[in-house]
Amino acid sequence: MGRDINLVAWDCFQIFERSIVNLIKSKLIEVHGDDWEGKGLYFLLGELKKRKRTRHPLSRSQEPSSLLGYAFTAELKQIIVNKENWSLFKPIFQNKQRLERDFDVLGEIRPQLAHPGDTVTSIDEARYALSTAKKILQQYDAEATDQLARLGEELEKIAQESGKAESADVTTKVKETNKKGEDAINQGQALRIITALRKGTPPKEDVALVSIGHERLIEYFREKLNQIKEYGLSDVKFISADFGHGKTHFLDLIRQLAFELNFVVSHVELHSTEAPFDRLALVIQRLAQGLATSEFREDGLSRILDKWATRLAGKNETEVYTIVGNIPFPQMREKLVQYCLAHNNASGIQFGLKYEILKWFRGEETKARTFTNIKEFLHGFVEFLRLAGYSGLVVMLDEAEAITSLTRVARRDLANENIRQIIDNDTDSQGFYFVFASTPTFFDDARSGAPTYDALWRRIRNPLSGVMSRSLESVIIELPALDEDQFSSLGQKIRDIYEIATKQKSPVTNEHLRALASHVQRRTDRRVGTLVRSVVAALEDANQPGFDLNAEYPLLVERIIKEEQQGRSA
Repeated sequence: MGRDINLVAWDCFQIFERSIVNLIKSKLIEVHGDDWEGKGLYFLLGELKKRKRTRHPLSRSQEPSSLLGYAFTAELKQIIVNKENWSLFKPIFQNKQRLERDFDVLGEIRPQLAHPGDTVTSIDEARYALSTAKKILQQYDAEATDQLARLGEELEKIAQESGKAESADVTTKVKETNKKGEDAINQGQALRIITALRKGTPPKEDVALVSIGHERLIEYFREKLNQIKEYGLSDVKFISADFGHGKTHFLDLIRQLAFELNFVVSHVELHSTEAPFDRLALVIQRLAQGLATSEFREDGLSRILDKWATRLAGKNETEVYTIVGNIPFPQMREKLVQYCLAHNNASGIQFGLKYEILKWFRGEETKARTFTNIKEFLHGFVEFLRLAGYSGLVVMLDEAEAITSLTRVARRDLANENIRQIIDNDTDSQGFYFVFASTPTFFDDARSGAPTYDALWRRIRNPLSGVMSRSLESVIIELPALDEDQFSSLGQKIRDIYEIATKQKSPVTNEHLRALASHVQRRTDRRVGTLVRSVVAALEDANQPGFDLNAEYPLLVERIIKEEQQGRSA
């Protein structure tokens, strides 16, 4: 990795932090006037003043006009989400937890770039920083967003020239982590994985490194995706699994398999308020915003369009229209031509026009115009992706009882009808795979589940009613729970990654992990999430003076379960 990559990452943080600093200052001045520092930064005031007296500013500007110039990235986040300030920023960012997660991602990478000549761990981390910063800024700062987009283009050129562009290979990663005596992953990866597991969330980009079991299912989905790629097929699959039994983790594995085979993927988590499925236009908007490829894990839509348009440089309007002529959605054809011409404009890229077209594709501010016909939109978009050189589109929806929790029958019926509409898209499109994951309640509950809506239930139910089908070709398949031995093996994988992260051998032995796995399997809810968080907690507590894992693991597991229950009820 050359210095150029590090300078791009450095510039990314400078642009991001300048924009955030300007936003915070302007909002606080609106409310507090000249005393905005004293009232808006009161909880950091002493530390920032001390820092101003004893050190240089954080290089985002040579002479910061306020104390904000001495605030770290994590402190900028604190200022925004502080309970006294959040009401000022909520109209911009909406979701506080999502914003905090994005800031935490940047906060993990930022310390590696304390000075312009410092280095990041990998080109993937530079990409990750750019895409995360862009995701935050695009909500309010179009100019800074464009600057980050240009940095992204520069980074990809560097990656191609140095041969560093990588795609994930699930099988290889799993084999590598099983090698003895060598670290298959670096410390940065290991730290990110442990940080995710500590929070009870799957490490999306490294999911194969903490996978165990389900080999038959993985091979089935690999073969199905191969068939869809090779023969232009489309298909639908519903996955049933209880809460905490690895449903989201398994969807992440399918995502990696799809990346290997050059599919575009979008994974949407449904929510009864933030992404309710009875408002399909909002869900499709989330789908468009979450598009990703093996090359473009973040901000996929704009980068897919840019890559396609770049290949058509030199084509005139008529030639581009001819190329997109078979896409069965006239308005989409028109938008694609406009985007291509704006990208390849002889006088320079027309960023403003490209941004407006991107908003159309994402359904931002123009949902009614973009999604007048959901089926037509999806069909046209899948055709475009295949035209652009991709194998097709994989859409994964994680339902988590967002539909069954809708109290009004009319809303549930509309949500179920929307599922049926998306399913029916597979009869028209080539290269479309729809994967819908939920809990058994959605499939079994005769009062609020899918059986209450006959038009959908006829489409997905097992025709041998009352007989559990073991065929993986059934529309609905069950994700088997992991057994005690698999729990123990998973604990050992996590322990091995933890040792890479901490660069020291853990006192937690295989025997300890077998006992912990047995306790979670036999005495608790048997949730994978409970096991994972308990293992991480045990690894972290094991080095504390006087800690006896053999004696204390039941209390440790009980603590984890209480934390999970509190998190679900919050």
